[in-house]
Amino acid sequence: MAFRDRIKDRLKRVMGRGPDPVSTPGAPPPAPKVKAAAAATPPPPPKPAAAGAAPVGPVSRARPKGQRKPPPGAAPQTPTGKKPGAGKKISPEKMRKAVMRAKKGTMKFVQDAGGNSELADMHDHSERRYFVAHRAFSRLMEEITEEGLLLFDSGTGMSTMTEKGEEWIRENV
Repeated sequence: MAFRDRIKDRLKRVMGRGPDPVSTPGAPPPAPKVKAAAAATPPPPPKPAAAGAAPVGPVSRARPKGQRKPPPGAAPQTPTGKKPGAGKKISPEKMRKAVMRAKKGTMKFVQDAGGNSELADMHDHSERRYFVAHRAFSRLMEEITEEGLLLFDSGTGMSTMTEKGEEWIRENV
């Protein structure tokens, strides 16, 4: 019998999944061996504490006041309590470039849609393509409408490109 087979058989016996090769077929399984003296004696009493040591009571697992348990799936936190990457400042130049790229892409999206597009479609496009969504998308739309590049009808949720917007695309895209 190979070494691997012996290990597999031993594991099966330990886990109770296989027959004991020592026992005879049809015989009842052997009773587990228990030391009678060990089962009857109680565990030894704990050692007395040192003369100057304070007694140890139950350990409290409560969080200090003001700390909440993070929700399941939350980002891991550092020992300082901040999320990794929190506090990193993005340069204003990098931010400006990212907003400009999203603006160009959103304007091009409206132009490719025939000059009219629903706000939900524009939001979805900017979120998936440029990672600009929610508050940042609102600021972007406010900027575009204030410049007069798009007209937005809040009743229908439609954006319409203006001639100024088409001219802006020709110059910037």
